[in-house]
Amino acid sequence: MELDKAGVATAVLCSTPFVAMAKAEAAALGLPDLPIIVVDHPLGGQPPDVVEVRADQAISRLLEAVTAGELPLEARG
Repeated sequence: MELDKAGVATAVLCSTPFVAMAKAEAAALGLPDLPIIVVDHPLGGQPPDVVEVRADQAISRLLEAVTAGELPLEARG
């Protein structure tokens, strides 16, 4: 949360049972629009190929969330 307040692009990664708690915590800390990347629950006990697919999907959503609105490299000061 401190990183986001300092201007560093951040997101929360959590599994489905923890979404409500993540939203409540983000709002309580003054970051109601903090991106929350949700992964299907459970991960434990799942076959490696299932976990890999979920991880790939989460990484794609994470990259979208933290790079949204970024300026092109040439436009940065």
